Amino acid sequence: MGRTENTYKNSFIIATLLTVMVTKENSERKDRNMNSEIEVRSYCSHDLNQVKKILLNYTSPTGRVWNENAVEEMMSDALKEQPDGVFVAEINGEVLGFAIVIYRDWFNIAYLDYIQVKMEWIGKGVGHKLIQKCIKWVEEKGARILYTETEKNNERANKFYQKHGFKITGSIPDYYQEEIDAVILVRKLLHFKTSFQFRMSQGAR
Repeated sequence: MGRTENTYKNSFIIATLLTVMVTKENSERKDRNMNSEIEVRSYCSHDLNQVKKILLNYTSPTGRVWNENAVEEMMSDALKEQPDGVFVAEINGEVLGFAIVIYRDWFNIAYLDYIQVKMEWIGKGVGHKLIQKCIKWVEEKGARILYTETEKNNERANKFYQKHGFKITGSIPDYYQEEIDAVILVRKLLHFKTSFQFRMSQGAR
């Protein structure tokens, strides 16, 4: 291979690498911009139809398929039990995902009942924004822990929760249906430990 051909080949490789790097940088910048535009707010009744559209694209690990009546019933039950614990993530009025979190005052713990994101928005920061909101909300309630469950073999969900400070503490065999187990994930809330230690130190004086 001659020097000229070698030089041409090296130049082509460098140009290709630069194109890949610029494309990746532009994509990451676009994702960051979208992430900053995502707003999480309390659920309103006019969000119901968009929540339906999200869930109707999913099947439950129980094998059941969502329908409009089932979604309406779930949202109605959630609002009755914890009216201030239902949130949606949106951009320019488009609902991208939602979350339901319930505070159990008697035990001073919180349960992340549901979190779901539009399929085309998975991996773009919507779930992150929603779970951050839920964690902040339960901390303001004064909960000791936040817990949830998900399918044992759902690798993406398990990684998502563990990335946000949850730890697998156990499992429930056949929870969703036969041979489909659930894992229990728990996040201890640091603020509670800190405030508890502060109260103890104040009481010891």
